[in-house]
Amino acid sequence: MSERFTIVYRDWAYNGRTIHPRDRAWLEFVPEGEEPPESYMFQAAKLLESNDPEIEKALVRETKEVDLDNFNVYYVYRTTCG
Repeated sequence: MSERFTIVYRDWAYNGRTIHPRDRAWLEFVPEGEEPPESYMFQAAKLLESNDPEIEKALVRETKEVDLDNFNVYYVYRTTCG
């Protein structure tokens, strides 16, 4: 059985987006059939296509091997207010 996990972005996020020092960004790997990450006022979660090159770059950076057929991958960006 596959378990949910994340790969955190440090300075630069998806598509080279700059991360504000108070914000957080990550890729969330969600097993097929499980609930996606929440989207609400301060957090956005976008489902990525399984062939998105950003997924492979993140997996290589973290030296992880994952069968992407078992996961939905979301780009999540959480911001702070004020």
